[in-house]
Amino acid sequence: MSPPDRLGQVLVEVGIITSDQLAQAQEAMSLSGPSSGNLGDVLIRMGFATEAQMIKGIGMKDQIPYFEDLVPFLSDDSASYLSEKFCRQYNVVPLFREDGNLMLAMTNPYDLVAMDQTARQTALTVQPVVTTRAAIQAAIQKLHRGESEQSIDTTISQASREVEVAGAGAEEKEYTSFEVTAPGDAGPAAADVIDDAPVIRLVNQIMLGAINKRASDIHIEPRMDKVSVRYRLDGVLSEAMSIPKKLAPVIVSRIKIISKLDISEMRKPQDGRIRLKLSDRQVDLRVSTLPLVTGEKVVMRILDKEEKSQTIDKIGMPPDVLSRFQACINSPNGIILVTGPTGSGKTTTLYAALETIRDDSMNFSTLEDPVEYQINGINQISLNSAIGMTFATGLRSLLRQDPDVLLVGEIRDLETAKISIQAALTGHLVFSTLHTNNAPGAISRLLDMDIEPFLLTSALRGILAQRLVRLLCVYCRKSFVPDEQILLRLGLRPEGGPYEFFHPVGCDKCSKTGYRRRMGVFELLVIEKEIQDLILARASDTDILAAARKIGYRTMFENGIAKVLKGETSPEELLRVVLSN
Repeated sequence: MSPPDRLGQVLVEVGIITSDQLAQAQEAMSLSGPSSGNLGDVLIRMGFATEAQMIKGIGMKDQIPYFEDLVPFLSDDSASYLSEKFCRQYNVVPLFREDGNLMLAMTNPYDLVAMDQTARQTALTVQPVVTTRAAIQAAIQKLHRGESEQSIDTTISQASREVEVAGAGAEEKEYTSFEVTAPGDAGPAAADVIDDAPVIRLVNQIMLGAINKRASDIHIEPRMDKVSVRYRLDGVLSEAMSIPKKLAPVIVSRIKIISKLDISEMRKPQDGRIRLKLSDRQVDLRVSTLPLVTGEKVVMRILDKEEKSQTIDKIGMPPDVLSRFQACINSPNGIILVTGPTGSGKTTTLYAALETIRDDSMNFSTLEDPVEYQINGINQISLNSAIGMTFATGLRSLLRQDPDVLLVGEIRDLETAKISIQAALTGHLVFSTLHTNNAPGAISRLLDMDIEPFLLTSALRGILAQRLVRLLCVYCRKSFVPDEQILLRLGLRPEGGPYEFFHPVGCDKCSKTGYRRRMGVFELLVIEKEIQDLILARASDTDILAAARKIGYRTMFENGIAKVLKGETSPEELLRVVLSN
């Protein structure tokens, strides 16, 4: 009898599950295929049994001892029987030797491969005991932490130097500590083992280094021979430190504990959140784990409300775009769209627009996927497709809440588009986003969704397209006279000079990148009479662009060239960001 068949039969026989529940779980496994996991995983996911119930049931049926906590049963020789790698691979822990038998803690005593490999490694007869995954992980870390602590301390000293370099000479305040104000829940055995000071210090250094460098994301990536910690700084990933591969499990476990994730689950993605209280502000980290063939990868998105709490006059719009955009967002009703690829700053612009027009006499509401920054005084809803809360269903509900201003995170489908337009036509001001390359492209996208042209002309007020370019570090940028080839790529006439451009160099104040912070480049299409006529005629993007130019429209690239001419960014950065997207 195969292990899954044996497990299901045992659980039915001891009354943990019913025959019908077993049949449902087996049917779910056959429909989902290998991605569903093993039978135990499916039973837990369907709510038919807990891991502890199943393991206790196995012990009762086959008279296998059940240990809730393994640490008291670890012997002085436990670590010598099997390597840490072997224990993690097969999810087992050797406890002690008794009359030529090795007591082996397992979550699945029917795993004949694990038992056979253990017998080969130790030349002993294996006697299984059963326990939970959390207890297995806690015991592994207890057994092998002595070896790991030395590596951790060495890594911490390297990480500390990285943090010092990050803050050297920068005007921003450098943080040296924080408090986790929303700690995660974990079993006491797991917490006692994971919460060793060296592990805490290492994870803290990783997060502090990112915050001090103004990074937007932290990537902790297990490679074949190491763990790479990379920060996304001003939109570009670069390696901040390299950590010994053996430390990956304890680092991931520490992050899981403080972000309320299951430390025993390493086979499927998980999402959580960490809240850090710094000396003068609060920073949230959105945590995502993903199992790879080399281990678990962790990505932490740094959500700093202070960075987002600004009005539109602070985000780098040129004066002509700013004045026209202010007129759009102060409209009593209609739709304002912000377009651009992921990571182009659309959310920042939308929040800035809300901050600019926020008024206590009006009802502001948002639908987001997910809510990244909580704004006081605004009703924010986070979507959950698992329970049917989509943009369309959420928007219908919001319209019954007497809103004045609505922010719809993204128009993804025809239904959301229609409801948004209907809201705009019935007196609401609606903000939303689309993924298009430029402002005229948003019109084509909506027409392709089968939105009637006459509805667009009535509802649309303006379309803002944007990208983010890195700003040159003023401490190390180097001037140069551009050659004719660069000028032609930028659309500039050589005879129109002389020109002085700047190259990035790199210094301690910009973390050797040559750039510090980012700023938007924008193009704004206001839906005036000439544009409305072209929409009704279903004109092409090219025709709309030509007409818009006659009434003052400038492209993102043209606005970006103005920043190059001012020495704010480099020509290669503008070409990379605007022409490559």
